[in-house]
Parts: sequence; C-alpha cells; structure tokens
Amino acid sequence: MIMIDKALVICCPSCESSHIIHYGRTNKGTERFHCMDCNKTWSDYLKRECPSIVELVEEYLLGETYRQLQEKYHLSSHHLNERIRCFLSHLPNWECFIDLCVPKNRDSRLIHLFGLEFNCYDHEINDHKMYLALAVDAISTLVLGFEIGNIGSDDIWYYLLDRLNCRGIICPIFLSTSLPQIDDALKLIFPQSTQLTNYYRYVYDRDLQKRVKLTKETDRLLTEAFASYQNVIKPQFREYSFMFKEKNMRDILQLSRNYFVQRLETRITTRTLRRIEGLKEHFIERFKGFRILKDDPFPLVNGWIAQSMLQPLDFGFSRLSLYMQIPVNTFFKDFSENKLPEKMNFDERSDEMRKFVIEIAIRGLQISNFILPKEEAFW
Repeated sequence: MIMIDKALVICCPSCESSHIIHYGRTNKGTERFHCMDCNKTWSDYLKRECPSIVELVEEYLLGETYRQLQEKYHLSSHHLNERIRCFLSHLPNWECFIDLCVPKNRDSRLIHLFGLEFNCYDHEINDHKMYLALAVDAISTLVLGFEIGNIGSDDIWYYLLDRLNCRGIICPIFLSTSLPQIDDALKLIFPQSTQLTNYYRYVYDRDLQKRVKLTKETDRLLTEAFASYQNVIKPQFREYSFMFKEKNMRDILQLSRNYFVQRLETRITTRTLRRIEGLKEHFIERFKGFRILKDDPFPLVNGWIAQSMLQPLDFGFSRLSLYMQIPVNTFFKDFSENKLPEKMNFDERSDEMRKFVIEIAIRGLQISNFILPKEEAFW
C-alpha cells in the first residue's frame, strides 16, 4: 500500500486494489505505479483519479463514449464494460421509483404517447431493431412508463397502458400519432379517455407564438396562465402548502411579468429542445453511440431515462420535481440507492420559488386547450 499523505491512499484505477508498488518513472520523470493484483501499470495517478462507479456510469449516460472513458481514466475495455453493465443491471426500476415519490392515484392531465426505434446489437444478425414505447406527462415531460419490444409487436402499447392503469395513473386525454396499435390499446384500457393527434398541439403552439410577441396580449396571457393553474394544475395539488392559495399565485405572476413573457417565448421558440421533441432527439442521438445494449436493452434504457428525468433543466429543477410539483433535490446517485428526493426549503418569496411556480403556470398554459371544456378553452 502506498500513502501520499495520511488522508490519501493510492488505489488501482482498474480494480481499486490498494496492493500497489512503485514502478519507476517515465522518460519525463513522472512516477509510475504497478498493481500487484491485476498487473495494471499507470502513471500520474493523482491527475487521473478514477471516479466512483456512479459518476462513471453517469458520464457514460450523458454522452461519453467507451473510448473517451478508457483514455480519460486508463481503464481496460473489458473492465469498463463489466462495471457499467453490472451497475445498470442493479438499478431500481424507474416506474417503481416514481410510484414511491408521488402519492397514489395522482392524475396526469395530459399524457403523450410516442414510440422510437433503436438498434440493439445481436451476435447473430449484428443489427437488431427494437422499439421503445413511452408515456410522458405533458406538464413535466416526465417519462411515466416505458415498454421495450420488437418492431411490429402488437402488445407493446397494451402492456404499457395496462401497467399505467394498474399503477393508478388516470388520464382524461392522450396525445399521440394515432397508430392503430395505440388506438386499440387505449379503447381497451382507457375507454373513457379522449385521444387527440399531435396536430392540435402544433396549431395551439403556432397561435401562442404569434400572441407572445404582442405587448397588448401580455395581460391576457397572464390571466390565461392563472386560469390554467385553477383548472389544469391546482386539482393535482393535494399535500403542498402555499400554492393552494390563489392570491399567492396571482401575485407571483403579476410581479414577474417580464420573466413570464421571456420564459414563455423561450419555451415556444425552442420547443424542439425543451419539450417532447427534445426528449425524442436526445434519445435518438444518445442511443447511436451505445455499445452495451446487446441482448437485453432494459438496464441501459432504464438508467438513461432515470438520469435524464433527474437532471436539472435550464431553470434549475428536474422533470421529477415538476411532476411532484414541489422543489426537491434529485440526484442519480440517490436514485441508484433507491433514496427518495429531499424537499428544498425555499421561502415563498424567493427567486427559486418564483421560477418554479412560473414554470408550472407556463406549462399549464401550453396544454390548457386540451384540458378545458370547449366553452372555456382559449382558442
């Protein structure tokens, strides 16, 4: 064992053994070390300290390739593959984790249903197409559930929607591309719900984009945001304190007019990055580089979804925090240990709480026309 000082012990970056010996120096004079357990040799250890397995997996999920991680931390391809694969296979199930975080029988006001194709490496045919079905809460863009299957399978959507129903997630309206498989599964599992196509959302987005540029429309948009809070969002608040008070919500919106308009315009003009489209693009782009899928893609898909849903967005809070409708700390490390998020104790008048409340109001405004009765809608 080699000790740099009383607090720091050098361990092998490959097997984490502390059975280390000095192994001379490089031509540049950098000290070399040798692991007696795995026979790995390396130099300049303090500048290339291997992260914890949680950090390593998170880097991989965020976009680092195997080759980049190998060069960065001097890990062998085999060792890196085994560590990441083992860690992912022991992660909690994302759907079960959501159910632990959120009270039972929470209604989602609007759910997006969409599917994505991706390649799952197979030893025999080398290129095997798989299909991922996703159910996404419209306000928070949180993945509520997912199902993986072969291309062309008629049961994927049935299994996903049936599981949502069994978990107590009830929704009055579903938005989809109107695939026959989705239509049949919805009629069977959620016969009382309404199904709309994505066309309706594009029309409303285009209308909002025109209105947000008109100064005279600001007051009306604020009024509609407050109305959406009353009709779309407030029914979901069952336990949480001050946002029940309508006066607080109205005051926050009125005192933050400029930020409200700026944030609404940002979300509309960059919707391909910040809404459902952004989630699709993020998945497609990332899964091109994965080389760990092979026979069972579930652990990797489950881990990627969890990391994406727990990562803070540009306004400072995660999708899970928005879905829970309360500011909470969400970390991938806590998820890996099945620890529930901790509430963030912000003052009601704090800038953080103001951003959180306005974000929820704007997202409610963006889906309000799908939820409200026709005579109350803002078309």
